[in-house]
Amino acid sequence: MASQQMDKTPPELEVKLSRVDRVYCVNDPLVGKVVIHQPTSTQHSGIRLTVMGHVTRRFSNKAVDMFSMFDSIKPLQLLHQSVEIAPAGKLPSGMSEIPFSLPLLPDAFSDCAGNLYETYHGVQVSIQYGVSVDVARPYRAALSTGLIEFVLEHRKQRPLRLPTPLRFTMNKHCKAIVSNALDTLGDFEMEVTLDSTCCALTLPITGTVKLVKSQHKIASIDLQLVRKEAVVVGGDTASEISEVQSVQLADGDICRGMEIPIYMIPPRLFSCPTLAAPSFCVDFELNLVVAFDTVYQASDKGMLMAAYKFPITIYRG
Repeated sequence: MASQQMDKTPPELEVKLSRVDRVYCVNDPLVGKVVIHQPTSTQHSGIRLTVMGHVTRRFSNKAVDMFSMFDSIKPLQLLHQSVEIAPAGKLPSGMSEIPFSLPLLPDAFSDCAGNLYETYHGVQVSIQYGVSVDVARPYRAALSTGLIEFVLEHRKQRPLRLPTPLRFTMNKHCKAIVSNALDTLGDFEMEVTLDSTCCALTLPITGTVKLVKSQHKIASIDLQLVRKEAVVVGGDTASEISEVQSVQLADGDICRGMEIPIYMIPPRLFSCPTLAAPSFCVDFELNLVVAFDTVYQASDKGMLMAAYKFPITIYRG
């Protein structure tokens, strides 16, 4: 009876990568092992390991009507390697382990001219790498692990330009300021310093803000990291701006003349080095948003707000 129950137990197939964090660099060997658990010995027609990477491009709801003819965009292939790690034969009952090692090299004939971009999960653009294993079995359905994602990073890079501090003053006379009621800001001034507009992905974004004066009480000060993604299809471009993360620098009316530090760590999977490719691009900017504890009179009543937007360059530091 027990043996009959064991015969009905489905086999288990698992891929174990050598690195717990699953983070690899270009040209690193992808090392691991395939673990197979099965109650009885079975014949197989070969075990194949596939490593793949691709760029998925999507259109936001705003751009669907404009690009309705391109509802399904073919993913851009970055990497595709498939090797047989075990020839046809017989797997014994119990646990079997099959080691593998495969270098992560770009395809010379890939859709992106042999470039391997960093792993990135965005709204319109996603870059993903993964490994899968398939066991072909005669007269039975093949066993498959599905795609198991790993993270690809570049090695440390030099910044595209020298670190450049950014210093500016926010007030109603500033051309770059955006407000839902600019004339209502009144006597407002804030000094902002960003240590560099060229930011390393592995280091925090730092700086200071100092409220010099404000006739309105402050409700909050927030720093937003925003991504600007663009997809090019058929000569037309669809772009989308979305928030990656927001850090609150101050809550409530703050003391005038007091410096408040800026400290933001970019999230790994949802940000990447600034990227420009022929068919897509990813840029980033910071938004400094000041909300006042004041309701302004307009067609739609709401909290008085002011924002300053400035682009940044992110690189692998």
